Amino acid sequence: MNKYLKWFCPIVWLKILVNLGFAIPAIFFPLWLLSLMRLPAAYPTVWLRDAGLLLFFLSLMYFPTGIDPLRYKDNATIMVLGHLSFGVFWLWPVFFANAPKAYLGFGLIDLSFGIALGILLLRLLKEESEYARSE
Repeated sequence: MNKYLKWFCPIVWLKILVNLGFAIPAIFFPLWLLSLMRLPAAYPTVWLRDAGLLLFFLSLMYFPTGIDPLRYKDNATIMVLGHLSFGVFWLWPVFFANAPKAYLGFGLIDLSFGIALGILLLRLLKEESEYARSE
């Protein structure tokens, strides 16, 4: 068994749980979530609810990658690139546009998962390629 696979899949599932931990309150309790994160209330709340619903369905798309990243390599690659992109998306306004510091947490979480999953995915695919060549 690929030694990186045993780390990659649990981290994907952890990220799914993190996403759902944000998405579900965003859908059902948007003002409470904004208050908890010390962000200003947004009216109408439909936009935060929409973002929560999109994140919920995006998280569902991670399921195949969490089960079999070697079979769903494209999904895994897009997932990693997405986390890296969103990490930059959230960090950029904090550092260059005086955005609320709460965005820093979003950026660091996505960037951390993106970096960890990216490294594991590269090593996982490299090991799998070497194994396939040796057969």
